[in-house]
Amino acid sequence: MQPGVAGEANVADDRGLRSGVIEGFYGRPWSEGQRLALFARMRGWRLGTYLYAPKDDLKHRLLWREPYDAAELAGLSRLVEGAHAQDVAFAYALAPGLDLRFADEEDAAALRGKVGQVLALGVRTVALLFDDVPRALGDADAARFGSLAAAQADAANRLDAQLRAEGGGTLLFCPTDYCAAMARPSVAASPYLRELGERLEPGIEVFWTGPDVVSETVDVDGVREAARTLRRKPLLWDNLHANDYDIARVNLGPYQGRPPALRHEVAGILANPNGELAADTVPLATLAAYLHDDAYEPRTAFLEAVRAWADGFEPVGREPPSADDVAFLADFLYLPFEHGPTARAFLDDVGTLLATPPAAWGDTFEAVAGAVARLADLAERLSRLRDRELVVSLYPYVQDVLLEAARVAQRLASRRAGQAPEAPRDGVANAYGRGFADALRRMLPEGAPGARPRAGGR
Repeated sequence: MQPGVAGEANVADDRGLRSGVIEGFYGRPWSEGQRLALFARMRGWRLGTYLYAPKDDLKHRLLWREPYDAAELAGLSRLVEGAHAQDVAFAYALAPGLDLRFADEEDAAALRGKVGQVLALGVRTVALLFDDVPRALGDADAARFGSLAAAQADAANRLDAQLRAEGGGTLLFCPTDYCAAMARPSVAASPYLRELGERLEPGIEVFWTGPDVVSETVDVDGVREAARTLRRKPLLWDNLHANDYDIARVNLGPYQGRPPALRHEVAGILANPNGELAADTVPLATLAAYLHDDAYEPRTAFLEAVRAWADGFEPVGREPPSADDVAFLADFLYLPFEHGPTARAFLDDVGTLLATPPAAWGDTFEAVAGAVARLADLAERLSRLRDRELVVSLYPYVQDVLLEAARVAQRLASRRAGQAPEAPRDGVANAYGRGFADALRRMLPEGAPGARPRAGGR
C-alpha cells in the first residue's frame, strides 16, 4: 500500500496500517451531518479511512447500474471534501454482485462509469464488494470464466487498471467467502480463495472478517493462513460491534479479542460498528487506542473512553449521568459474546437467588433490586439529554434491559413474599410473546438447533 496517494488524505497510520470506519451495515444510512461530524472525530482518533458502503443506499447495491444524479454527486462531493479536510481518506464502495453479468460489456461499462463518477470527485480508494451475494454464475459467465473467482478477479482487475489509468489509487475487494467459516473445505484448501489469491493484482487489498462474520477473537495464526491463501495480508473488516443482525441490542463495549501482534499481520483494520452512530463513541475510541497504544488493555481503554463520552451528556432539567453511571449502563450493552462486569454480577446474583430459598438470600436480593432501581433512574435521566440523536439511539435498548431486569426483580420479590408472580397485563409494555417470531421461538427448547441464543452469549 502506498500511503498518501496524490489528491487524497494520508490513509496509513504510523504503523503503515489502513485504519478507520466502514459504514457498511444494513439499515438506515447515516446522514451527511453525522458523517461530517464523524470525520472530525476520526481525525482526533487518528483513524485515516472512511469507507462509504451503506447497504441501503440503493445506488450502492441494488440499483448499482444507475449513475448518480447532480444532487447526489453534490452530496458525495461535500463528503469527500469534508473527509479530506480532516485528513481522512474517503473510500467509495460499489456492491454489484446481486446481479452483475460479468461477461456483459454493458455491465462492464456501467461499472466503469459509476466508478468514474466518484473518481471525478477526488476519490482515490474504491472498493468492490461481493459479500452476501449468490454464488452461482449465469450460463454466459460460466462459459467465459469457468469459476466465480475468475469472474470476480477479472472485474476487480479491470477496475484496478481503471484506477491506475485515471490518476492512481487503491482498490479494496471483498470476496464472497470472507471469513474462515465460509471457506470450503478450509481456508488453505478453498479453491475459490486460492484462485482469487492467484488472479487478483498484487496491489488489491482483500477484506477478511476473521474466523466468523462476527468474530469474538481474531488470532494471528488464522490471519496468517488467510494471508498465505490470498497471497497478501488481509484487510480486516471488523464486525465486532455491528448490530444490524440483532435488532435487540447495541454494543457499547471496548475493542477486544485481537492480540497486539495482529497489527503486524494485517494490511489494516476497518470497523463496521453499530448502525446507530451516536452509540459508536466507545467502540471507535477503543479501536483507536488498540491501534496506537502498545500497552492497550481493553477495560482500561473502555473506562477512559466512557469518561470522555459522558462529558458530552448535556442534560435538560436534571443532573447528567456520571462516567460511572455510563459505564454501569454500558456493561449491560457490552459486546456480542460478553456482558460487562456489572451485568455479569447481576446475572450471577439472579442465578443465586433462583437456586436458593429466600431465607438464604442475605443481601443479594437488595443488590439486584438496587441495580434495577439504578437502571430505572438512568433511563429517566437519559431521556432528558439535550442530544436527542443520542437518546433515540440508546433509549430503546436501555428500556429493553430495564424492563427485563424489572420483571425478574418483581418475580423474585413475589417469591420472597410468598406470593405467586403477577401475570403481565394486556396493554402494558413488555407483555411478551405476542408476535409470530416469538411464537416460533417458543416451539424450540432452549439450546436446540435453531433456537435463539441468549442475548450476549455467555
